[in-house]
Parts: sequence; C-alpha cells; structure tokens
Amino acid sequence: MGVAGDIGLVVVGVTLIGSVLDSALRTFVLPRGARTPLTRWVFVLLRMVFDLIARPARTYERRDRVMALYAPIGLLLLVGVWTLMVVIGFALIFRVASVHTWEKAFELSGSSFFTLGMVSPPERAGDYALVFTEAAIGLGLLALLISYLPTIYSAFSRREVLVAKLAVRGGNPPSGVEILTRAQSTAEP
Repeated sequence: MGVAGDIGLVVVGVTLIGSVLDSALRTFVLPRGARTPLTRWVFVLLRMVFDLIARPARTYERRDRVMALYAPIGLLLLVGVWTLMVVIGFALIFRVASVHTWEKAFELSGSSFFTLGMVSPPERAGDYALVFTEAAIGLGLLALLISYLPTIYSAFSRREVLVAKLAVRGGNPPSGVEILTRAQSTAEP
C-alpha cells in the first residue's frame, strides 16, 4: 500500500473510533438528550425492524409486548455496533502501524479491545500505546454501560408509572379524545 492509502486507513480508523466515543459520551454521559448520527442510525434501523415485526399484531397489547423490547435491544445493539466499529478502527490503524496482514490486525485489535491478552505483544513502544488505548476504550464502554443500566431502569420504571396514570385518565389504550371527554365530564358542575 502507498503512503496515501496508509494515511487514508488511519483517517478512517480514527474517524470510526472518534464517532464511537462521541456517540457513547452523548448517549450515556451527557445529562440531557443529544442526538448523534450513529445512535440515531442504529435506532432508526432497529425501529424499522420492530415495525415490521409489530405490524401484524392485531391488538394494542400484542404490539405493546413487541415494542417493549425496542429500547433494551436498541441499547445492546448500540453497544455491539460501538464494539465492532472500535475493533475495525483499531485494526485499520494496526494494519498501517505494525501488522502485515489483515488477519493479524483484527486479531490484535480484538485481543486488545476485550483485554484478552492472547496475542503476542507488539514490538514497538508506539504499538503498546495503541494496544493500551484500545483496551482502555473497551473497558470504558463496558463501565459506561454497567453504570447506565440502573439509571435507565429507573427512568423506565417512572415512565411505566406515568403510563399507568394516563391509562386511568385516558382509557386503555389511552386516547386523546377519551382524556378530553373525561376531563370535560369532571369539569362540569
């Protein structure tokens, strides 16, 4: 490969890794909602799949049972996409920096990300820095996910309480017309 091709691989690798870090920080760390293209892309594609699965459901309850899995599966899929992108990004960088075959580049990247230590150590100090950086990113993403799960669970619990209150006011399934009808009937003297 030429110098331009090597630089291109490194740029693509760094872009993949940077977009994962941006998505992870905005999704898990930022206290307010912020959209990232990567997170949106994953959830939009997953929503299309869930719509196809839930479309044949004849009742609200069946559709609700299917759609209840959308957010949890989406979060797990998002972490899987992040993992894949980081491993591919670092494999591209390793291929240029120190490894002579694609197979060895992916092997070193996967071993580094999952901190398996199954691959022989790199020969140069700069390569160690890459391996340690990838291992830190892998552990960091895992730590973010583990620390985020209780937060998301409590948010879903609060949401379910609000949905139950809405069902009391708006029927089951809740409808705007039913809410307005019930509000009007309780407001009349």
